[in-house]
Amino acid sequence: MRRSRRGVLRTGALALAAGLAGCSARDDGTSGATTTDGTTAAGAADTPATPSLEGCVVTASAGAAEPVPTAADGSADAETTLSVRWNARTQSSLSQRDSDFTSYTPTRGNVYIVFRLELTPAVDRAVRVAPFGLFGLRARLRDATWFQEPPLQTLDAVFDTGFTLSPGETRSGVLSFEVPRELDAATLVRYSDADERPDSAFETSCDRALDVGVGL
Repeated sequence: MRRSRRGVLRTGALALAAGLAGCSARDDGTSGATTTDGTTAAGAADTPATPSLEGCVVTASAGAAEPVPTAADGSADAETTLSVRWNARTQSSLSQRDSDFTSYTPTRGNVYIVFRLELTPAVDRAVRVAPFGLFGLRARLRDATWFQEPPLQTLDAVFDTGFTLSPGETRSGVLSFEVPRELDAATLVRYSDADERPDSAFETSCDRALDVGVGL
């Protein structure tokens, strides 16, 4: 049976991210040499860490997490297009508001990048959306770049499984990604195998006033 390139990428990405996270945290659990302006402190690698992102770049954080410059790019040759209004921030933990039971803590040396997404069809017909098959994250740390899928956990039931959007209908939800705390840049992307033509792509508009709506 042919193994999906996406599955191979996901396996490699998880291994790479785990290795990078293990190397990037000091014994006291704090972050290493990378500073919040994207440059490296004295004694770090000579490779510049300044992110190279196109379009709107959001830098926001909550809790003990430092912000990771974050963008979105859903362009692809697809039959259907979604409009995605988004905002994002880096968080040291996740919890569902008004709940004492739903909470997540990243592994040591990692943080969460949390996206609030509002999805609307950009075509005049109903659109079937499967968020976990549509979105992915392109992550960059120093000279390494990898792609990863969102975890199966979600704080919004509307994003648990696929759903259909009627023309003009908007659905809001949250996607989170666990990444090394020293990540230099992150981009929400249309994640698909290189040899497939995706069913859906998305056009983005960032809104820094959009409430991410996830607690610590």
